[in-house]
Amino acid sequence: MPKLFIFPPKSSIIKYLSHPPPPPPSVSPIPTSLSLLADKCSSMRQLKQVHAQMIGSGRIQDNYAASRLLSFCAISVSGDINYAVKLFNWFHEPNNFMYNTMIRALATSAHPYNALLLFKEMRRMGVLPGKHTFPFILKACSNLKLLGFCKQPNGATLASVLSACAQQECLVLGERIEQFMRERAIELGMILGTALVDMYAKNGAVAKAREVFHGMQEKNIAAWNAMIHGLAVHGHGTEALRLFQKLEKEDMIPNGITFVAA
Repeated sequence: MPKLFIFPPKSSIIKYLSHPPPPPPSVSPIPTSLSLLADKCSSMRQLKQVHAQMIGSGRIQDNYAASRLLSFCAISVSGDINYAVKLFNWFHEPNNFMYNTMIRALATSAHPYNALLLFKEMRRMGVLPGKHTFPFILKACSNLKLLGFCKQPNGATLASVLSACAQQECLVLGERIEQFMRERAIELGMILGTALVDMYAKNGAVAKAREVFHGMQEKNIAAWNAMIHGLAVHGHGTEALRLFQKLEKEDMIPNGITFVAA
């Protein structure tokens, strides 16, 4: 089996990578020159030369030049995905563009599952996904199915994607994630069920949120809160109050979020 790419949490990257050695005093290309060189790379040989200059001059954290290098080796037909992984791990705080570039590259590689792992790391590091992130996440899910991988996105991974869909108002992708779950017979437990209810409710698809909510075998307070809030903010105040009353009859203990939602 091909070796999978591993993305360690940024806090655990070895000290040498986190703190490159100080640059030799004789090498000091100005940032503008590095950016121009990065833009003009047309081969991995040239890219490695520019990368070496960036390390030698202490400019490895120059976001623009580094992003151009990463984009070339991750996406270009002349690039090298393995080198892209090494380059990515040099960055102390990868930005949205860097994460999207790597997610895109991994989603279409022989190891699409790693795109989902990196997406989870992106969320853990507090980097917000955007409209360019989601299509590649969906591509990774599709490629996992097409390649017949024994691995598939687990509940926590899909819940993370659905949570991002809720925050970014990306209903179409959320619907396709649910379709993916149905096709793969992924069980709708409390975590995934709550994430789906929240995603549909925040995107204004109250009927779908209601359908998922009532189809859940078990519900935690977060699921109730998501449904009550969705009803309340989308013009179903009376139903939200009725659901709150039902919550109390079910011996669920409301919290502060419940009262705000209702």
